[in-house]
Amino acid sequence: MKYCAFCGKEIESETKFCPHCGEEIEKDTFGFSSNQKAKKTSKNYQLETILGILAIIFSVLNYLGVIFVHLVGIVLGSIVLSLVNKDKKEDNTYSQVGYVTGIIGLVLGIAAVIIGVMLA
Repeated sequence: MKYCAFCGKEIESETKFCPHCGEEIEKDTFGFSSNQKAKKTSKNYQLETILGILAIIFSVLNYLGVIFVHLVGIVLGSIVLSLVNKDKKEDNTYSQVGYVTGIIGLVLGIAAVIIGVMLA
């Protein structure tokens, strides 16, 4: 059996239109086979994106003269990576923007710590 790429319901292989949603089924556009699961979007998708961006902002503020805010960037970056790893384990779709910005915020925050230690 195959599944409709539009609604995800089970359909016959030879079907030209989905009997459930009415969408036209094109060849090779069946979303997934019966032994695969559809990936769910993470409930933390937007949170991962927002926290990743904030991690960069707080880490960069340290370079602009606001002291100790890079520690917030490190914490936020760590939280984003933790949420993304949880989503990967559960086979959910995670925020790639959040993942990348979380890493960047974490690296910038750690670099600020290293520079601060070297200058002290």
